[in-house]
Amino acid sequence: MPAVSGDELMRLIRRTPAPRLDWGGWRLALVVVASPAQYGKARQFDAMADWIVKTRIFDDPEAALRWVREPG
Repeated sequence: MPAVSGDELMRLIRRTPAPRLDWGGWRLALVVVASPAQYGKARQFDAMADWIVKTRIFDDPEAALRWVREPG
């Protein structure tokens, strides 16, 4: 995983998903399977993007998919 600073991550969040999500109650599952560093970056993303998308962090891809697909 390339190193991304907090400022770079916020720029990516503001430029990429926000204009496309249209504030429509989107869910985003973050699946972390490799390292504590990835988990830390996922938590950072979760905190920074909470104003545009509901996120949750998983270590199990199947559980993540179930959560994304569940209604409401």
